[in-house]
Amino acid sequence: MNKKFNPYFCLIRLSLAAGILAGTFCWTGCSPENGEKIPRDVNERKLADHSLLVYFVADNNLSNYATNNFEKISEAYFSKPDNNRLNLFVYMDNLEGNPRLYWLDPEYGTNVLKEYPETNSASASTIRDICATTFRSGKRGKTVNSVIFWSHGTNWLQAYNPTGNRSFGDDDGYHIDIADMAKAIEGLSINNILFDACYMGSAEVAAEFSAVADVLVGSPCEILSTGFPYHTIIQALCSEKPDMHKVVDRYHEFYDTQDGIYRAGALTSIDLSGIRNLANAFGRLKYASFGDNPVQGLSILNYDRERTHLFHDIRQFAELCHEKAVQTVGKELADRYLEDFDRAYRGCNVHTRMTDRFLGIDMRSGCGLTVFVPRPETYPPVCDFYRTLRWYGWCIPDNN
Repeated sequence: MNKKFNPYFCLIRLSLAAGILAGTFCWTGCSPENGEKIPRDVNERKLADHSLLVYFVADNNLSNYATNNFEKISEAYFSKPDNNRLNLFVYMDNLEGNPRLYWLDPEYGTNVLKEYPETNSASASTIRDICATTFRSGKRGKTVNSVIFWSHGTNWLQAYNPTGNRSFGDDDGYHIDIADMAKAIEGLSINNILFDACYMGSAEVAAEFSAVADVLVGSPCEILSTGFPYHTIIQALCSEKPDMHKVVDRYHEFYDTQDGIYRAGALTSIDLSGIRNLANAFGRLKYASFGDNPVQGLSILNYDRERTHLFHDIRQFAELCHEKAVQTVGKELADRYLEDFDRAYRGCNVHTRMTDRFLGIDMRSGCGLTVFVPRPETYPPVCDFYRTLRWYGWCIPDNN
């Protein structure tokens, strides 16, 4: 899955001069001279109910693009009249200096809450520390917590293996598996997890984070250079009860109005409370048809552009399983299994918006949620690691 620098995939974003940081984030340490305001201690403030953390892991070839996105986030937040309905925090680890945690104070501007020594921002300990610090900041009544994880992403693939794949992040070559990432933030009362990273809109990722959050938002395919359109998404998140469907809609509205190859994007929101039921129903269909065997000659939609495809449309594969199950267990039982799957899928409240195509992939027939389907040519260690995932275990009928 490792790819060379290319402007068309995997968060390769528009560059911006590094000097933006100096101009945009100079509020910390300002003196009261010339009428300037002194930054306030966030923990002495009564804050809004909703806190959002944007977590940048950009100590890699995306460094300048992270800077650009931070500027867009700041512009969107400070231009919104009712921005005091959202507590906005940004953790930035790029190639420019040490990692920093910022608080965007709606009255006093951008403040540095803490500067950290050089660290691995893709590690479980750092991710947990930053999330915990953010969501415990300030004085709040009710709490709604959302986090956007920004970096490279490759779905559930193992962080360290001979093919060089990674689940999430790239901090000077360090990555983290999604299972370890989910364990790191468990118990922090996070409601919404959003990934501004490629390929994270899958059933497997949803299963790993089902004990962590209420809703997952991710793309089933790659994400173009512009990433999330923060000028509209941040405004949509300025709410004490943020609607993840609205975030998906804003994403689609932006990409569906672009020209040429840039008219390309897909984003999916899924309620995590129903993901185990979906796995159970999917597993009954799969084991009644193909069992745990590699599937040959797949002609259903896949969302990746790899030589050996990995991430397939879950509804289309379920329908294929149903067709084969009719031959193996009979039409009545196969129909019941498909009805169970459809019911479980509706229970996940999946909301997807996609452009017609993504860089040559026709997505018009897709549902926007992916699942791994092993093929005879799939690299064996990939299949071995897949069997360690929560989704895989939930799909085995004997485990239901």
